[in-house]
Amino acid sequence: MPTLSPQQTASYGPDVAPQPHQSLWERASSHTLPLALLLLAACGGEGTPEPAPASTSGDPEAKIEELIRLLTPLDPTLTSDHHDRHLHARRALQEELEGSSEEFGQAALEAFHRHRDDIVDVRRGLLQVAARSAPLETSPLLEKLVVEYGHPLEERAEATLLISEAAPERALKILEPMCRRTKRNETLPHDEFLIRAWVRACEELDMSPVPVLVDNATNITKDQTSRHYSVKQLGNHVDPLGRQALEIILIESTGNGYIRRMAAQSLRKTLPAEDACALFKEVADKEAESNFLVFLLDVISETCP
Repeated sequence: MPTLSPQQTASYGPDVAPQPHQSLWERASSHTLPLALLLLAACGGEGTPEPAPASTSGDPEAKIEELIRLLTPLDPTLTSDHHDRHLHARRALQEELEGSSEEFGQAALEAFHRHRDDIVDVRRGLLQVAARSAPLETSPLLEKLVVEYGHPLEERAEATLLISEAAPERALKILEPMCRRTKRNETLPHDEFLIRAWVRACEELDMSPVPVLVDNATNITKDQTSRHYSVKQLGNHVDPLGRQALEIILIESTGNGYIRRMAAQSLRKTLPAEDACALFKEVADKEAESNFLVFLLDVISETCP
C-alpha cells in the first residue's frame, strides 16, 4: 500500500481538539481524512462511489416547526457565534426542505396560513419552502398575493418571484400587463421584482424576455433600479430590438450616467467589436458630459483595435 511522504504527513499537523461549534461529522472528518486519502491512493482514485443524495426524513410538521424556530431572529445581545450557528442551521434546513417532497411543502403551506401575524422572515421562509416543494398546491396562493391589494408588499414581492418558478406559464400571463404598464403603480409589487420575475419565467420556458425588457428599459417613468436591471439583462441577448433600445439609452439625456454606462457595457457584450467601436466613437464625438466622455474613451481604448 502506498505511504504518505514525511512532507504530506507533516501537512496535517498534530491533532487539534474539536471546537464547540464543530458538528460530529466535522470532528470525525478531521481524523478520517488521512485514512481516506490512503484508501484513495491504494485504489488509484478509480471507481470511487459518489455519496448518495441527502433525503429529507422525519415528521413534516416537526421539521417545519424547527424551521420556524430557526427563522425567528435570535436575541440581538447574543454573541456572534450564536448568530452564526443559528444562520448556518437555518440555511441548511431551508435548503433541505426546499428540495424535499410535496408532503413537506404542504406542511409549510399550512403553517404559512396559521402564522398570519408572524414576523416577515418566518412567513417568507415558509412561502419559499411551500412554493419550491409543493408548487402546484402553492400556485393559487402565490397568484392571489401578486394580484390582490392589501397583502404586505414584502410578501407580494416574494410571491412575484416565486410564481415565476412554480408556475411560469401562468406567471407570464399575470406579469406581462404589469411589466408593460407605462406608469408606476404603488399598489403593485415593486417594478424590479416584476421584471426579475418576468425574466425568470421566460428562462423557465426558454422564451425571449427582450420585448418586455425593452419596454421597461426605455421607459423613464419606471423605477431606476428596474431600468438598470433591464439594461443589464439586455446584454445577455443578441437581438436587434435590444440593440436599438440600448443605443437610445446610451445617448439618453436624463442625467442618469449610470444607466448610460450599463448600456455601453451591454452593447459591448452583444455587438461585434467593429460595430461597437464605430458606435462609441460616434457618440464620443458629440458627448458634452465630461465624466461620461472619459468613460467612453476608456471603453474605446479597450474595444477598438
